[in-house]
Amino acid sequence: MKIITLGTSHGDPTYCRHCSSTLLQLSDDMGYLIDAGAPANALMIRKGLQLTMLRAVFITHQHEDHMGGLPGVLKTLVKYPKRDGATTDILLPEQSGIDATLAFMAATGRGWPPELLTFRVLPSAACCYADDLVRVSTLPTEHMGASPSYGFLVETEGKRVVFSGDLHASFRDFPLRPGDDPCDLCICECVHYRLEDALPKLKQLPIKRMIFNHIGNAWHGEDNERRFRELVAELPFPATMAFDGDEFTV
Repeated sequence: MKIITLGTSHGDPTYCRHCSSTLLQLSDDMGYLIDAGAPANALMIRKGLQLTMLRAVFITHQHEDHMGGLPGVLKTLVKYPKRDGATTDILLPEQSGIDATLAFMAATGRGWPPELLTFRVLPSAACCYADDLVRVSTLPTEHMGASPSYGFLVETEGKRVVFSGDLHASFRDFPLRPGDDPCDLCICECVHYRLEDALPKLKQLPIKRMIFNHIGNAWHGEDNERRFRELVAELPFPATMAFDGDEFTV
């Protein structure tokens, strides 16, 4: 299994980072996209990846930097459909996100071929998707207040991978607790809380490896990156900052 951090910025693109999108790739022709910040489809194409590999797209929450690139992903899937005619499941936190996405597709002349795309609302705190390769469960967070926002637990190939989604400023909604089953890899956002405050909690958690993405401006530049490395070196497991296009094997 490979994790590709296609876009790793926070709420805005920066001089060196695009908005959030992460690919979980199981083979050359099989993958799952977590978030679709712009330009997710272009970033996959630049990596030599066919969007027809996507079995499902999961949106953690309906902020533009996490779903602004979804129309481009869908356009590519409709314009260049899978040869076997299989569908791609698109899962969003709210019906409003589905309605707006379909309206945008209609406005740009793309329509919604039901044989190519299936849209569903994510359930709260439950298995939201399962096929012959993966099982994905929602992990509710408090990032959006009254509106739903999620992290995800992905179980595949005997591994457990946690995507934190965006979190509350207090870090109280981080989706792992002491005593949970071990997590082989955690991909965690790094902008909405103080990393210094989160480290004591992270040290107590059953994490084997950690990748920080959704990187804020405070960590841009050589000096800030050095400071980041010094901080995460305190953790009892390997931890690294992701950049656009990085690839990690699990």
